[in-house]
Amino acid sequence: MFSPRDSEPCNAPDHRLLAATTARTFGHKLGRVLEGAVGTRFEGETLEDELTQFWKRHAGTTAFDLLPCPEFGTLDAYLSFLRGDTGGTPIVPHLDVALYGGAQYTRLLQEVEVFLRLTELPGLIRAEDVVQAGGLSSGLHSTAIKILSHVGHDLTLRRIRYISERVGNFFSQQKTMVLAALDGEGGGGGA
Repeated sequence: MFSPRDSEPCNAPDHRLLAATTARTFGHKLGRVLEGAVGTRFEGETLEDELTQFWKRHAGTTAFDLLPCPEFGTLDAYLSFLRGDTGGTPIVPHLDVALYGGAQYTRLLQEVEVFLRLTELPGLIRAEDVVQAGGLSSGLHSTAIKILSHVGHDLTLRRIRYISERVGNFFSQQKTMVLAALDGEGGGGGA
């Protein structure tokens, strides 16, 4: 018997079924990895490990800044700030706990949010800049928007590049874990 769509026998192995099964298996393993399923053998990373590897991978880059502002100077100073060493409560919780999957992703989002919030406009805005942006008839609101969009545009793009690289690295790492789980190398307990 033949199928009217593809003129192949209906009882022949269907490549679409294999593709759907593979996608379902991959999706299941991805879900287990991102949930941080108990019983898996994946070793997580601390935020310090993540950022140290990220810094090594992107040493010398000019596409984005590795620190949110120059006052930190080093990765250690930035990590100290995130730990709350300067005065109490950690800025990013579980910074020194080795995590993977969804918990690691949540911590990553917290770190990049802090990174973005610490953005500072470079230099001072001079009175001449305000006069030039304001022109003859602009109000204060539209003048501020012009100045910030001019001065802050490049800086914002650099921050977005940092965030996209961090998130991209995270998902690349998760892909490796999922493929290991599919091969049976990294997953115990049905992960």
